[in-house]
Amino acid sequence: MSTLPHDVYDRSLKRFWDLDPRPLLKLAFGEEEWTRVEPRPVEVVQTLKQVADRLAYVEGPEGPFFAHVEFERRPGPDLSARMFQYNVLLWAAQKGVAPVRSAVILLEKAPVEEELRLSYGSEAIDHFRYRQIRLYEVPAEVLANSPELAPLTPLGAGCSEQVVKVATETLSRSQDRPEDSLALLYLLGRVFGMTDAGLGRILKMEVVRMSDVYQEIMEEGRLEGLQKGRQEGLLRALAQVLTLRYPQHARDLDDLLPTCKDDDLEWLVGETLKQSSFGALRKQLEIRLSQR
Repeated sequence: MSTLPHDVYDRSLKRFWDLDPRPLLKLAFGEEEWTRVEPRPVEVVQTLKQVADRLAYVEGPEGPFFAHVEFERRPGPDLSARMFQYNVLLWAAQKGVAPVRSAVILLEKAPVEEELRLSYGSEAIDHFRYRQIRLYEVPAEVLANSPELAPLTPLGAGCSEQVVKVATETLSRSQDRPEDSLALLYLLGRVFGMTDAGLGRILKMEVVRMSDVYQEIMEEGRLEGLQKGRQEGLLRALAQVLTLRYPQHARDLDDLLPTCKDDDLEWLVGETLKQSSFGALRKQLEIRLSQR
């Protein structure tokens, strides 16, 4: 059985959007006539630790807007606040040229509010609403019979091998080159409880594994694992040299380390061995980080 990246569901849903945002736009905002759909980069929001999942510029019957979509498997109690932050920051980053309509795709049942109200006493300050798409409530058979949504079949209610087989037939019949969509069907099936053996009875695995989407997601997961391992090694090395040089200050850089990249950590290990005092070391790190 092949090992999947830990966040394969998130990567898969982002790839599903990248193949064609329109199916999720329809789920989130209704059957409107989109005359133009243009994906936009989400890295425009730099003030949050995490960037938004996906963003697109859309021209519809009431004028243009930005469609902002988040994918949540197990949303926390801060979901409404995070959606509000993303919405406002994305609107500001796009210089307010059009409103931002936000939606969240929920993969598992969770008690989350659909709005956020901010007030001071009787004074209403803000009232923010966003769309919620509860995929876990959509019958898997409905998804399986939709040429646009069939890759999402494992996320629907009552999914089984037989329903996934229907989804496979729908995709094979409706698309000239269904390899990427079938790969997404396989990956989401694995995440949500199906086995390689079960999926192998339905899908041609050699086709799935050769698809661009499968290769990209698996390679990203591998590289992320290597990167994480390298960073953990640098942090261990830094902890050792800090403890040796400045044992009383061994944890006094913890507030700065989350903003350090690998090259910063490499530099810091060497600088720890050279600086004459901890105060000088911290000052040099602050200067380096401020100049990035």
